[in-house]
Amino acid sequence: INYGDMISYSSGTAPIVGESNGSTTKCANYGTITLHDSTSAHGGIVGMHQATSTISECANYGNIITTGNATKVGGIAGEYRGTSTVAFKNCLNSGDISVGAGSGIAGGILASIPHENYDNLIIENCYNAGQILIGGEDTTNANAVYHSAVAGVEGTTITNCYYLISGSTTKKQGSTGLTESEFKDESNFTSFDFEETWKIDNTMGYEYPQLVSLPYKAAPEKLAAPSFTDNKQPYNNGTNVQFYVTVPSQASSVYIE
Repeated sequence: INYGDMISYSSGTAPIVGESNGSTTKCANYGTITLHDSTSAHGGIVGMHQATSTISECANYGNIITTGNATKVGGIAGEYRGTSTVAFKNCLNSGDISVGAGSGIAGGILASIPHENYDNLIIENCYNAGQILIGGEDTTNANAVYHSAVAGVEGTTITNCYYLISGSTTKKQGSTGLTESEFKDESNFTSFDFEETWKIDNTMGYEYPQLVSLPYKAAPEKLAAPSFTDNKQPYNNGTNVQFYVTVPSQASSVYIE
C-alpha cells in the first residue's frame, strides 16, 4: 500500500511497480502522481507490463496529473507490451486522470496495448469511478475502462465492468455506466462477488465497492514537524536528536518526516 505522492520525469513508472514481467495482486495506491515531460506508460499500480500476467484485487484512489505531454496513462496500468495474455480482474480506479493535449491516451483501468495483441487482453469485474480528461476535455482518446490508439478493440474480452457516469468519458466499450446512487448499491454490479471479494461499507469513508482484501483506509494523519533548537540554533542535518511526539488517540498510525 502506498500513501506517498510521486513525481516522475521518466517513462514506465507507478507507485507500486514501474515495469513488470509478472503478476501483481492486492496492491493499493492513495498518493497523487504527477508526471512531467513527454513520457509514457504510467499507472496507479503498474507502469508497464511486458509478459504474461494477471493484475488482480488492486485499487488506485490517487489522482494522476500530467504537466507536459505524458501519454498512455491508466488508473491501474499504463501499457501492456507483451505478446501473450494479460488479465485485469477485480480492480478499481477512483482517481481522476488528467493528460495533456496532443497525443494523450488514458484509460480508467488500462491505457494502451498494441493492436496486434488485442486478443490477449482480458478485463473483468473492474470499475472506474474517476474522471478522465485529455487536454482538459472529454475526448475519444480517453476511456472509462480501456483505450488504445487504434479504434475497434476487436478481440478484447471486457466483461462485467462498470464506470461512474458523472465521472467518466466518451468511449465505454465493454462496460456499463451507473449513476452515483447506483454505484452505492451492490445489486447493480452483476457478477461481482460480494461474499468473498467485494463489499460496500459506508462507515469507512468510501461509499462505492471496495475490496475485502484491501479495505479503503484513508492516509494516516501527518503531524506538523516539531522545531528543534539548541541555544536558539537549528540542528544541522545528520545531528542525532532525541524527541517525543504525542500521538492523537484517534490516530492508528503517524508519519514523521
